[in-house]
Order: sequence, then C-alpha cells, then structure tokens
Amino acid sequence: MKILSIYFILLLSVTASSQSVLYHPGSIDVDGKASESIWDSIPSLNDFNNFWPVNDGKAEMDTDVKIFHNGEYLHILMQYYDTLETLMVNNLKRDNYGSAFHLSD
Repeated sequence: MKILSIYFILLLSVTASSQSVLYHPGSIDVDGKASESIWDSIPSLNDFNNFWPVNDGKAEMDTDVKIFHNGEYLHILMQYYDTLETLMVNNLKRDNYGSAFHLSD
C-alpha cells in the first residue's frame, strides 16, 4: 500500500507540475470528510486525462484534487464524481501482497 501511495503522489506531482503546493498554517481532522473551511480556499486540480484502459483523451468522470501543507503534514483531498449507476469489478483475483508490484493477468 505504501508503494502504491508513493507512486500515486509522484504521478500526481508530475501531473500537477505547473502548480505549487500551497502553505496554510491550519490543520484538519483526518476523518475522510471535507468539512473544514480551509478546503474552500485551496484551488482544485482537475481536467485529468484517461490513463486506463486507454491512455487517450480527457477523463469522462470529473475528479477534483486539492493539496496543501502546513509545514508538518501534506494534506490531499481527492473527490471523484461517479455518474455510473452500477459498479463493475473486472477481476475477482485477490491481491498478491507478497510482492512489491501486483501484475494482473
């Protein structure tokens, strides 16, 4: 999980390379809710491109990402706006936690 998180943050930093991470002296409750007023003052990163299954064109579903740091922690808020009525699982194979990377067939 740590490798996936680090990879995602690095991918996000490459995607948002024209943006800088804002400093804000406040803090938030890490509770999975964006109820703090600080999130209203942080600009959104959006307008993402497709990555999977085809690396082509703009993403169909909207995603907003907000990032700030307070000198001690890096806070990231990601909101994915899903308009699909159903969820599909493309693979029922369990994750392989014994290796650093999971290669699916």
